[in-house]
Amino acid sequence: MHAWRGTSAWAPSIGTRRRLQALTAAGWSTSQLADRLGVGKSAVADLRTTARQRVLAATAGDVAALHDACWWRTPPGRYQARSERYAESRGWLPPWRWDGVDIDDPAAQPVAVCEDIDHIAIDEVIGGRRVRLTKAERHRLVEVMHRRGASSAEIAERLGCSTRTVERYEAALRDQRAGAA
Repeated sequence: MHAWRGTSAWAPSIGTRRRLQALTAAGWSTSQLADRLGVGKSAVADLRTTARQRVLAATAGDVAALHDACWWRTPPGRYQARSERYAESRGWLPPWRWDGVDIDDPAAQPVAVCEDIDHIAIDEVIGGRRVRLTKAERHRLVEVMHRRGASSAEIAERLGCSTRTVERYEAALRDQRAGAA
């Protein structure tokens, strides 16, 4: 049973914070979340990052209902990637990482990442075929093509994205290598 369903006017804030962070990681913008909740953007930003221990039970209920309705949907509009990057830069976890976990439990741990990469799909994209890749696969493709001497523009053409996106992937790879050293 979720804490927000109790009789108190207050609920622990952890589930509310995790749900809003997860929706942002799934590509939902602050504006979209605010519109759906009927509040201002600053309220969503505050709830998403609050250090407070509790929120109004009604607010927790509204956020839980929004999460249940939206976590599996593709957000409308063109700001999905921006929201995903924003969440990733803060270490916020996507909704699937909380699947089967009591998100309201402060001691709950997210589902561990199992990075499955389809190397055949990556090879097909390198060969010029349009195949949908996961984020991990896109990163791996950039790494492989970069090692083979491909330019950022050539990689971007294969991925069907901008050169700037490829440059961000390359920067993430450099950061990852620097952290491993």
